[in-house]
Amino acid sequence: MTDVPILLTATVVLACLALPLAVGAVLHRGARAAGLGHRRASRLGWTAGLVLAAWLAVTAAVGGVGLYAADPWLGIGVALPLVLGLLALRLSAVTAALSDVRAPAALAAVQVVRVVGVVFLALLALDLLPPGFAVPAGTGDVLVGLLAPVVAYALWRRQSRPALGIAFNALGLLDLVVAIPLGLLHAPGRLQLIVTEPTAGIMGLLPMALIPTFVVPLAIVLHVASLRLLVGPGRPDSKGDVVGVRRHDRSRSPSTVTSPPVDRA
Repeated sequence: MTDVPILLTATVVLACLALPLAVGAVLHRGARAAGLGHRRASRLGWTAGLVLAAWLAVTAAVGGVGLYAADPWLGIGVALPLVLGLLALRLSAVTAALSDVRAPAALAAVQVVRVVGVVFLALLALDLLPPGFAVPAGTGDVLVGLLAPVVAYALWRRQSRPALGIAFNALGLLDLVVAIPLGLLHAPGRLQLIVTEPTAGIMGLLPMALIPTFVVPLAIVLHVASLRLLVGPGRPDSKGDVVGVRRHDRSRSPSTVTSPPVDRA
C-alpha cells in the first residue's frame, strides 16, 4: 500500500467495484432484448460480473504483495485481462447480448467510471505523480467520464446516428493509448526514459495498481465492443434499419405477408 489518502483510495475501490455490476447489468439487459430469456440472461449477467469480480480480487492480491512494482508483472497485469476480454467478445452469448441497437448506449454509460481519473490529478497536487503522466491521463479520463452519460443518452435516443458514438469511443481509446506508454516511460524500470521526481512508480502499488490492471483493460474492451457494433454490418442506418438486413426481412409479420393471387378461372 502507498500513502494515497483514504478518500482517493475509496474512489478507486468504488470505481472498480462498480464495473462488474455495470457490465453484468449491460449484458443482462442485452440478453433479454435479444430474446435469450430471463434465465439465460441472468446467468450471463451474473457470470460476467463474478468473473470480473474474481479478476479484481486476483489483481488486488498480486498488487498487495508488491509484484506489480517489478518488471514485467505490471505489463502482464494489463495485457492478460485485455486479451481475455477481447476473446470473450467472440463468445456467442456475449455477441447475442450485444446485438441490440441500444447496446452502444449502454456500453457508453459504463464509461462514466472513467471519472476516477480525477485521482491522478489529486495525486499530482500532492506531488505523488509526475505532471507528464498525471495531466494527460487524468484530464483524458475525466473528460471521457463526463461525456459518457451525454453520449449514452444521445445514442439511446438516436441509434441511427453512430458518428457520435464512434468519435466518443475513438477519444476514449486514444486517451488510454496515450496514458499507458506515458506511465511506463515515467515509472522505474527498463522502459523508463523520462526521469522525474516523483516517478509514476505509485501506479504499481495498491490502490493505484487496480487502475492499469482492471479499469484500463476493461475500458478498452468496452470501447472495442462498442466500435464493432457502430461500424460493423449490424449497425443501424439513417432510417433505423440494420445494415445488411432488408427492411421487409426484419419487420415482416404474418399480417404484412402478401397472399398469393387466387386463380379465379
